[in-house]
Amino acid sequence: MKRVFRLTCVALLLLATLFSTACSSRVFHPLTISPSPIVEEKVPTTPNEFFGLGVYEPEDFVFSGRVFLVGDSTVCGTYSDGRVQREDIMGWGKYFENYFRAESDEEGVDGVSVYNFALSGGSSRTYLDSTGYQSVLEHLSKGDYLFIQFGHNDEHESDMRVGTSATLGRDEVGPTGMSEEGIYSFEWILYEKYIQLARNVGAVPVLVSPTARMLLESGQPNVYRHEPYRKVMKKLAEEEGVLFIDLTELSREFYLNVLDTEGIIGTWRLHAFTDESHQVVDTTHLSRYGAYRIAGLVAKEVQISKVALSKLVVEPTEIVSPRAD
Repeated sequence: MKRVFRLTCVALLLLATLFSTACSSRVFHPLTISPSPIVEEKVPTTPNEFFGLGVYEPEDFVFSGRVFLVGDSTVCGTYSDGRVQREDIMGWGKYFENYFRAESDEEGVDGVSVYNFALSGGSSRTYLDSTGYQSVLEHLSKGDYLFIQFGHNDEHESDMRVGTSATLGRDEVGPTGMSEEGIYSFEWILYEKYIQLARNVGAVPVLVSPTARMLLESGQPNVYRHEPYRKVMKKLAEEEGVLFIDLTELSREFYLNVLDTEGIIGTWRLHAFTDESHQVVDTTHLSRYGAYRIAGLVAKEVQISKVALSKLVVEPTEIVSPRAD
């Protein structure tokens, strides 16, 4: 027993010696922490830098005070089907100016004037032959904004007179925007005939996706057919550095909120009637109140987008109430 104890003690002494030797032979390197590089914060020296601008606008951009709108009946001021003009149907462009400062300030910064050249029934392609497009060609100039909203009528792709394709890229068509099969590219037309038009004269293009339709039976927003055209606009905006206002998604969320708080009658009131007898609610075209509210959605997006126009957004000067029915 004494021998076992002695052997155990010897073993422990040997282990202790080995451990001590190993520890004394290790080399410990002190941890060196490199100081973080000091990045000097750039002090803004121009209005564009101060407001975080320059992403969508050229560096020498000075707002002219003018905003141009092109689009279809969901944008235009007064609806017309070529035979009858309806004062109770209108697009959000009717009230867009209502959300901006109208007068010049003491520093000489211009107020905002909105020129609405949107027309009923137009697709991005057919609008090119309109008086509205001709007016834009004649008057759009340096310092202006051009808001571009199409899609509602482009969706009639099977109608060769009106429709455009959301799946046909701008690099898949010829010099007129048409494929060998006679199909026009929505993307090509937006870029060549609207974005480039604006940039060539020193104006700033803004892409706006189509506003939601409504399902009559439920009051739910209907954006199914819009989605391919919305995606084209979003993609093109990202590729070309163009401000994109996703009105499809904004209006969809807005309709759901109205439906949740006011019920189906609330969403119906955002839309006009199909005729002057006021018996059937139109699932596409906006009422006066609907145009006013949708215009507010667009203006709010402008306000948070950090473009020169942003700082001129104000509370609406005219309040529009929903109809009582």
